[in-house]
Amino acid sequence: MKKFLPVISIAVVFLVVSLWFFVSAKKESLDIYPRAEFLVGKGAAQTGGIFQSCFSNCGTRLLILFNAGNGQAVVEVWDTAQQEIICHIQPGRLIEQMAFSPAAEEFILSHNLAGNRKMTVYRSKDGEKISSFPDLLTKDEYSSYAFMPDGDTVLALQSGDKISATIWSWWDARKIRLFPCDGVKLALSQDGTRMATGILNPNLKNVYNNVKIWDVEAGKPCCKIPLQNTDSIQMAFSPDNTQFVIGNWAAEVLIYDTETGRLIQSLRPFQNDRRGVTGLAYSHDGDSVAVCFSHNNQILHGDRFQLLIYDFYRIFRGKSSRSDHTAPVYLYNCQTWEPVHRFGLNQVKANAQFLPDGSRLVTVDSPFIVRVWDLPKR
Repeated sequence: MKKFLPVISIAVVFLVVSLWFFVSAKKESLDIYPRAEFLVGKGAAQTGGIFQSCFSNCGTRLLILFNAGNGQAVVEVWDTAQQEIICHIQPGRLIEQMAFSPAAEEFILSHNLAGNRKMTVYRSKDGEKISSFPDLLTKDEYSSYAFMPDGDTVLALQSGDKISATIWSWWDARKIRLFPCDGVKLALSQDGTRMATGILNPNLKNVYNNVKIWDVEAGKPCCKIPLQNTDSIQMAFSPDNTQFVIGNWAAEVLIYDTETGRLIQSLRPFQNDRRGVTGLAYSHDGDSVAVCFSHNNQILHGDRFQLLIYDFYRIFRGKSSRSDHTAPVYLYNCQTWEPVHRFGLNQVKANAQFLPDGSRLVTVDSPFIVRVWDLPKR
């Protein structure tokens, strides 16, 4: 019996520590688990998984881009509320950006053809092509775009020798308005009155060092926000336009006053990680914001022993181990800027959007998974 005492002692200590961690995790953990999940990629057989994704403003429609090999692209349109595929198309090669119209009845894809970016509008319900612009003979290059709130026009950033912002009528491929504007990446407020542009450092390739916020009607900048050099940025306006959020590749989330450019809050939940922000989404009431972080192999939270116990606890509960937190999505309260929930994903380029009633969050995971999460009532 004595020879088993060390083993029994270790087992008792392990059980006590596990019970302690179970109680503390139950009280303090931010984690919640998905209500449902469904597989995408039904129209994209033999692909390498999700390459890019885009939600409609209401979150009920989802565009997913797959790389089907040999440079060919497959795009699927999904109904996230019903978890059903609506249609899929094979638009050709080199899809660079995607966007839904405000009502999600149309979507737009940009193609890079022989160095010229062409924008094509499709109907969401059947994938039928409606229009294309600009004419390839014009040699115009557009780096980023977004539908205006009326749904009939598109605001596009023109790059190259003609740095400007152009408002297009996509129905008849007609330029309506043009004003000087620098930047290569665009974020548009929900009411279309404010626009943010990410500006590259002229001395470093593909590195952002400034963001400008513009008054779209006046065609003039409201403020300029300097940034530390970063390879990638995500930008989003709050629904009431009072706040503007920037997420960068240093795992920083920066909240600014939209009119003055004053820094309100700086968040960095991963002090020793260099995981990038891959997506930002405000809830429709403006009370919460979801921040998607990229994959990182380092330990995320706590010490190694506590995380080992946590892995055993999650496996015992029928959940996967900590690996599903390699690309977490954090939900922040926009009044306190404290994290209130955490969702564990595997996707390197995770994306998220709220459903209209605010009761659920939809996330894109890898390689072919979309998850729906119930949000506890506040």
